[in-house]
This record gives sequence, structure tokens and C-alpha cells, in this order.
Amino acid sequence: WADAELFPRDAALVAEMEAAGRPPAAAAPVAVSGTTYYYHDNVFYTRVMSGGDVVYQVIAPPAGAVITTLPANCTNAKVGTATYSQCGTTYYSKVSNGYQVVVLN
Repeated sequence: WADAELFPRDAALVAEMEAAGRPPAAAAPVAVSGTTYYYHDNVFYTRVMSGGDVVYQVIAPPAGAVITTLPANCTNAKVGTATYSQCGTTYYSKVSNGYQVVVLN
């Protein structure tokens, strides 16, 4: 998967997902604008059709997705006047029900 290059630290999870055709069992559903994604350890997945089968593909974190807890090894990052939690290449902003994916331009 080319997406494994985007998430090198999660190569084992990507390999597990490829072998099973689904995200890890611990992946939680996350709804964003009416679309359900799946999340586990800073990796987001979406359902796609492949050869008539439903499979799950690793995707870039969808803007607006909210997770309940941050993955390990996140750091604080100041961008302009705002401070975010940076987890790998993903930025999160604290919201009332968890942490929301922020896409920085």
C-alpha cells in the first residue's frame, strides 16, 4: 500500500489490515459529516469496494474527526497563536468531547 509510506510507524497495523481486509479489532467508528470512518492509534480507515468486496483503506485523517484520547507520544505544537497536540503528522485541537483533527494549510 502506498499509504504505508504516509504512516511508517504504523506499518505493522497496515500489514495487519491488509492481511485481514479490515481495520484492527480495537478500531472505533468515527463519524464526520455523515461518513463513518474507523480509527485506531492515529490511523484512520475508510470502507471501499474492491472486486466486489468491502475492504478498508488507510486514509489521511479527515478534518473534523473527533477522537476521545490522544495516542502516545504526542507533543504540543504552537502554530501562529494556537497550540495543538501533534501526533506524528496529525494535529488535534482539544474540544469538549475529545480531540478534533485540524488540517493546517
